[in-house]
Amino acid sequence: MNAPIACVGLGNLLLGDEGLGVHLMRALRSTLSHPAIAWIDGGTIGLSLLPYIEDATWILFLDAVQSGAPPGTVMTLPLGSARPRIPLKFSAHDI
Repeated sequence: MNAPIACVGLGNLLLGDEGLGVHLMRALRSTLSHPAIAWIDGGTIGLSLLPYIEDATWILFLDAVQSGAPPGTVMTLPLGSARPRIPLKFSAHDI
């Protein structure tokens, strides 16, 4: 990746709203295309994303989460806000 900004859409397109991050990334790419932004369909590849984002200065992850807020609520989660946990399996959401 040669761009300093990575916009990564996460989720499974086959599972309804679970694919929201990928659909949003595609919509943004069609309107905000810029050479400084790498548009990445992260799907569900989890830690396999690391080679694609390791050189980025800024990373924007787009995903759907269960937060208790009304559907469609846009949230910003600072990097350190997630509680550490050891998952039984790794997915893109575990990033």
